[in-house]
Amino acid sequence: MLLWKKDLSGITKRLYFFRASRLVLKIAPFFTVFILFIVIIQGLLSITTIYINKLILDAVADTSMGMKNVLGLVGIAWLLSLISSACNSASHVARRAQSEKVTNQFHSIMHSKAIDVDIDCYENPDYHDKLHRTQEESSYRPTQVVEGLVEITRQMVVLFFIAGLVFQFQGIWAFLLLFSCIPQAVVRWKYGLYFHNWMLQRTPEQRQSWFFHWMITVSFHAKEMRSYLLGPLFKKQYSDIQENLRKEKFHISLSRNTLEFLCSFLSTGCFYGAYLAIIHQTILGHWTIGSMVMYFQAFQKTQSTFQDMLLSLGDLYENHLFLSNFYEFLDIPKVVLDPENPSVLPSCLTRGISIENVSFQYPRGHRKVLNNISMTIDPGKIVALVGENGSGKSTLVKLLCRFYDPTQGKISIDGQDMRNFKIQDLWKQIGVMFQDFSQYPASARENIWYGACYTCAIQKDIESCAKLSGADDFIKNLEYGYDTILNKSFENGEELSMGEWQKIALARLFYKNASIIILDEPTSFMDAKSESQFFKILRKYASTRTTILISHKLPVVKVADEIFVLDDGQIVEHGQHEELIKNKGKYAWLFSDSTDE
Repeated sequence: MLLWKKDLSGITKRLYFFRASRLVLKIAPFFTVFILFIVIIQGLLSITTIYINKLILDAVADTSMGMKNVLGLVGIAWLLSLISSACNSASHVARRAQSEKVTNQFHSIMHSKAIDVDIDCYENPDYHDKLHRTQEESSYRPTQVVEGLVEITRQMVVLFFIAGLVFQFQGIWAFLLLFSCIPQAVVRWKYGLYFHNWMLQRTPEQRQSWFFHWMITVSFHAKEMRSYLLGPLFKKQYSDIQENLRKEKFHISLSRNTLEFLCSFLSTGCFYGAYLAIIHQTILGHWTIGSMVMYFQAFQKTQSTFQDMLLSLGDLYENHLFLSNFYEFLDIPKVVLDPENPSVLPSCLTRGISIENVSFQYPRGHRKVLNNISMTIDPGKIVALVGENGSGKSTLVKLLCRFYDPTQGKISIDGQDMRNFKIQDLWKQIGVMFQDFSQYPASARENIWYGACYTCAIQKDIESCAKLSGADDFIKNLEYGYDTILNKSFENGEELSMGEWQKIALARLFYKNASIIILDEPTSFMDAKSESQFFKILRKYASTRTTILISHKLPVVKVADEIFVLDDGQIVEHGQHEELIKNKGKYAWLFSDSTDE
């Protein structure tokens, strides 16, 4: 029984249009129900209009009926037309409102997932393919699914009311009319699957062309685009990819529409065969002119509605295939998880950080990036990590931030395995200035406040942190001070130098007021004077915190209380600067190589 329920749950989960429909109904219940009500009314109106037109023609043909009766019927037809027009207008407004609500909510869901996924996903090409397809489709596919279901409901209502009328004439023609629509629908379904598979295969090329477009159009690459004359090259590469994709899509479309056209011979042949049968019955005197027109319209409506319903089912199937991209993205599992019963993370460390026999291998890697690393970082101390590129320094930082969990060993904070703490609690207590720090297109105030965006922005504290990092000096000279947007893409925006941006990033770190701080190349863009001032500040700031410093500028690391030298994922030396120089090991070699330069 449990297995049966599990299988049923799995099948339901894979029926993405049901999942999307439930979600759309939850997001915009009023508009969805209102639209459904309108289409049912429209279905009834179309059948009623056919019958009223029959009565009008019969009234005109019957000279015994007066003009008053005809005018009454025409008045009813006019009223039905007004109601239909009002329904169309109301439906248009409701669909527009529903579409905007649904699109915004689906984007919100996508953003939440993108924030929540493990950082490893951003280093996984498969994830980027899924994200790209989700971004391409999520803005309109969910609404199309609901609109498709609503249309199918309307078409079923029309068929239900008109079926009796059509089968009353000759059942064989009704079956032929319906059967003749099936081949065209099969073609639509087949090519929906074919096009979906083609899109999956061509996602990498589409992403590549998007990157060429992005590099040509953003300010970050504008200087190199010109100085290296890259613009024409990237423009050609973008155009070549798009042209190849266009040709392939054109051939798919040509093949699909050719087959649909050939199938239409059968459907139109059956329709006009039924039309001749209606005319024949009218000539024999079995039907009035009004009845002939009514049956003609009924047959026409039946075939077109059934055909539209089959095509709507085909579109629903195609949308279902594309919605799989969205839900496969949402169903990406997390690996780094919160504990079931989290411990309370102390706001101030008393025992520091302990790294015990930690080894790590990336999920798709083929070797260990860290191998049996052990170290202790005491509160109030500055520890420096030194090593060549690829030695494992940045990977160790990722583990300390719990972006990944160690393959072996553990990292403890104040004696407790860091996996015992909630991830967000950890992130609030760990302040990191990455080497590739972010430059947000927001005001100077917001750029600093983002360090603790979950708190209220306090201007006094923002300015205090800016003074500490040295950013206050140039922020005050900006035209709008702390309200200046730090991006020239916006009106009255300003662009900063990389050295100034680095001071903004440091101010953001200081504003977080974390108990653990990690600084990855914190002075890489600073001049000698700014660098000297920063390290005087750092010594005082770090006295009440646990600090990890990473730098290739080896004279800088002399400020550290202890230095750990990494080589090929292992700690090969540790100690203070003078001690390591005397040992004439890896550190001394790196240091002498640095000073020689």
